[in-house]
Amino acid sequence: MHDILKDIDAFCRKENIKYSLGEGSLIGAVRHHGMIPWDDDMDILMLRDEYEHFCATYRSDKYVIQRYDYKLNTWFLVVKVVDPKTIIRVVDTGEEPYGLWVTILPIDNAPDDEDELKRMEKRIRNNMRLFGVRNNPWRRERNILRNIGVYLFHIILLPFSKDYWHNKAEREMKRYNNVKTKRRGQFAIWLHQPWVCSSSTFDEYIDVDFDDMRCSIIKGYDEYLRCQYGDYMQLPPVEKQLPKHEYTAYWKD
Repeated sequence: MHDILKDIDAFCRKENIKYSLGEGSLIGAVRHHGMIPWDDDMDILMLRDEYEHFCATYRSDKYVIQRYDYKLNTWFLVVKVVDPKTIIRVVDTGEEPYGLWVTILPIDNAPDDEDELKRMEKRIRNNMRLFGVRNNPWRRERNILRNIGVYLFHIILLPFSKDYWHNKAEREMKRYNNVKTKRRGQFAIWLHQPWVCSSSTFDEYIDVDFDDMRCSIIKGYDEYLRCQYGDYMQLPPVEKQLPKHEYTAYWKD
């Protein structure tokens, strides 16, 4: 993942694409000057315009962009830059159709009205739940009765294409991007509570040490991290210093 990050960083600097480490990777940069020792993924933030520019132009001799592709059962609202020489096996779902990754998260404008923000978040979640039912009606981790109920609902949704709900959710995320708002947020990880902070948080970027390289982060990282994590400089208890994904990574034969 560190090598993937180096490749993304080099490409973004060459193409003048602004990015910032995000989520736990940003905490790692600020608190540990590198990856959090027990972390097991990396995240990057890009404003929507930068994100779409990156998605349209990124090229690498080593890595590939994994976009939404229902044929591969990858139904992200984000893109991942993955190492195709690796394979992931997840505890609950088995082998996944991508390797080790770095996630690129788009940042979109958020409505100023709090009630509208909640309605927007709800619409995104509902659209993606419907997409999940339409795309993947049977999952091993569900009990049989729940699988039967979901499958019956899946039949009701058959008149809608597999892309319909996914595209609708993505349009919802971008609803306010042509309007000047006071806040921006991350809505792509729809299963988690979305966060918002002031738009100015993303106005400036600085370089910081990250292990053996220099990475870009938002200058307003303190507001961003506090709105998500509170006192992010405080280490969690030892018993909670654990990876958050249950997967094993392998080199391909």
